[in-house]
Amino acid sequence: MFLYREEETQKLLIIDGLQRLSTLYAYYKGKFPQSNQVFRLKDVKSRYQNRSLAELQEEDHRRLEDAVIHAMIIQQTAPSNDNSSVYYTFDRWRKMIKLECHQ
Repeated sequence: MFLYREEETQKLLIIDGLQRLSTLYAYYKGKFPQSNQVFRLKDVKSRYQNRSLAELQEEDHRRLEDAVIHAMIIQQTAPSNDNSSVYYTFDRWRKMIKLECHQ
């Protein structure tokens, strides 16, 4: 996950990782936002297969709650009138480490 910190507001903007965050949010809410269908896990270990968050065993729920999402925070301090170099830098990093489209 890559975030950009705005100098003036100190807000964090998502550069890369929105799909991952949206998926986690939907799982915690228990439903897919577009269809309102119950969010159940698929293509995972058998103990988690077809389980919603409410159906996880207590220790698995706790493990999920304790999980860490790693993020790199980028902030441009100069020049202060243009933040486009942040996006160019991120694009170069992404190409260098060859992130796949699902990441």
